[in-house]
Amino acid sequence: MEELLKSWGLYQPEIIQSMKDNEVDLQTLPLLEEEDIKLLIPKIGLRRKFMRGWQERYKTVAISPFSASAVELLDPDESSFCMPTVFLSDVASTGTASTESISGEDVAGQHPHLRLESDSPTTPFEAPPLKRQNAVMFDTLQILSETESGRDVIKAVQTDKLLTKRNRHTMVTILVGHLLTHYGPNPGSFEKSSLAQSVCRAFPCLKDPDGVTGYEAYYMKGARGRPATGYLEEHLRYVRKTLKYKKPPVSEEDTSSEAITVTVEVTSDLQEKIAWMKSNSGPRHTVKDFMAATFNIRKEWIGGSTHSLAEVIEEFPKILDPLMITQDFTKLFKDVKMEFIKEWPNYSNNIIEYASLMQINWKSQLDIDVDEGCLTREEKDNLALLLLPLMFGTRSKTKRGGRSAKSDHAASFIELKLEHTHVPSYLLGIDSSSRPQPFILGLYANSKLAPSQVFVILERHAIEVKSLSEGVDICYKAHYVFNLEYQHHCHGVWQFIDSNIYGKIDSKNLPAAVRAFRAFMSSTASSHGLPPS
Repeated sequence: MEELLKSWGLYQPEIIQSMKDNEVDLQTLPLLEEEDIKLLIPKIGLRRKFMRGWQERYKTVAISPFSASAVELLDPDESSFCMPTVFLSDVASTGTASTESISGEDVAGQHPHLRLESDSPTTPFEAPPLKRQNAVMFDTLQILSETESGRDVIKAVQTDKLLTKRNRHTMVTILVGHLLTHYGPNPGSFEKSSLAQSVCRAFPCLKDPDGVTGYEAYYMKGARGRPATGYLEEHLRYVRKTLKYKKPPVSEEDTSSEAITVTVEVTSDLQEKIAWMKSNSGPRHTVKDFMAATFNIRKEWIGGSTHSLAEVIEEFPKILDPLMITQDFTKLFKDVKMEFIKEWPNYSNNIIEYASLMQINWKSQLDIDVDEGCLTREEKDNLALLLLPLMFGTRSKTKRGGRSAKSDHAASFIELKLEHTHVPSYLLGIDSSSRPQPFILGLYANSKLAPSQVFVILERHAIEVKSLSEGVDICYKAHYVFNLEYQHHCHGVWQFIDSNIYGKIDSKNLPAAVRAFRAFMSSTASSHGLPPS
């Protein structure tokens, strides 16, 4: 406040003391009326100087095609709170360089809660302006105050000056629900940046003092091939993943942020079920019923940022059972086809044929020397699975500037080891930073196409399954049950499985290689007895 008054030529102790006595700060300053100013500054000369600076800062704004001005959203009922900055996009479309002045009274007539602010130094809690400006307005405090849980978060943060994991999960869920309601599942980076910025303006104690913007923990735009990060982005990503499949129509009552942010109540009965499953392995039907009863708790834990995957597995160890993964996946996506093991043989011959036609040197890359005509049905199915990374894998640059080998992609999808491999030691040796999970591990004695043991590797746990086909099925479902991203090298492989086997509806972003194979499948459908893709 002192610096602002000094810039207006008003660094008089009597004015500063008058502001302090009347509890006028930077947040309440723009809300003053002229009558208030007369009471604060009785001397006419000083009051005129104050009025000139005050009106220049808060009552008019100049907008040109080459500059944008900040707008702050103010709620008269909560004037003591710090409100989010909002940006006006370039308003001139004629391409001229003329500057147009807009009266604050004209704007206030249409938007009574908007305060226009001229280009001035940013406040200590205001991030640098974005390179491109966008008319996006968020009021974190208003959004949170619409629900009881949100009001509890406001009270807790303002009292304790910190945000616990549980409160952070609640706040992020509410804000993402608001974002979904107004901008859909794919809001732009400007919307997300503005929302993240509004969080730190509403709660200055949450701002990172060493960050560039200060709100990187809630949203940071991706750059140079790296994806966007932050609590808001991560929860949005989870929501988008669950929206990939068709869902039944939602009534108007269910679209409110209150409906989106319902927190599961962990009753004593559910606590007893969770405790029982930690110390009992059967009977099987009881475990299945208890896992179904506690599904919503796991969904909330996994969907939020309060609990890590290791904590979820520790609390619900039975989730590492293939049948329980399938059960949770079924609850998430009731209408999705889940006949991978049954459907896969219909694709195997086509994949092997297509690989040969595309002149993929798969025998040397997979280190397999076989005669396709002498393979059993199961061996053909396994070979087709091993070929997928060679056909649809994503090649990336290595540290030395070259390209990663496709044989490395095969191992990132299904890794094959000799039968004498000590699995516990293998799990301890996994570097999660260079080896994302989940993936499939197969142990073989004589033939890579006939593994004797198969595991799905997840969080350094080995989930044993009966076959490679079942391993792929469980691994695919684990991505959704545990809210995991597809591995980069295998992204195209999982997209192929997603769109062809499980019937994913949205196929706009399929890789070109997957589209080419689908065209091949369609052209040969009649000869292979398959319906067109």
